[in-house]
Amino acid sequence: MKKIMVCVTVQKTCQRLIQAGASLRSNDQDEIFVVHVAPREGVLMSAENDNEALELLYNASKEAGASMSVLRSDNIRATLEDFVLQNSITHIIMGSAGPGAYNKFYEHLRRRFPEVYIFADCEDGRAVV
Repeated sequence: MKKIMVCVTVQKTCQRLIQAGASLRSNDQDEIFVVHVAPREGVLMSAENDNEALELLYNASKEAGASMSVLRSDNIRATLEDFVLQNSITHIIMGSAGPGAYNKFYEHLRRRFPEVYIFADCEDGRAVV
């Protein structure tokens, strides 16, 4: 059974990440977890567009048969690592830092969880596996 974690920000473009996670499902027992980590203090969403994007992501998660979690933490990396461990995640889908940018977070997760399949999807169509 696959346990797929899709890491999202409050951006409408993250909908493609949820779709990528859904495409990895082999059967109905596979689980998809859409996860967003927001700062512990302050507002969850800073603009009206953020609220609209979060609603869009929630609906995309629902359509994909995924659960969506919004977690509060000042340490995004540690929070996502804990989520991986607590939920026995087997696959991680995440966005990239942008065209040609080095993604330190992707590299960190690769070293921390060598047994987990990690896929970084780029907006320009490239993929890092």
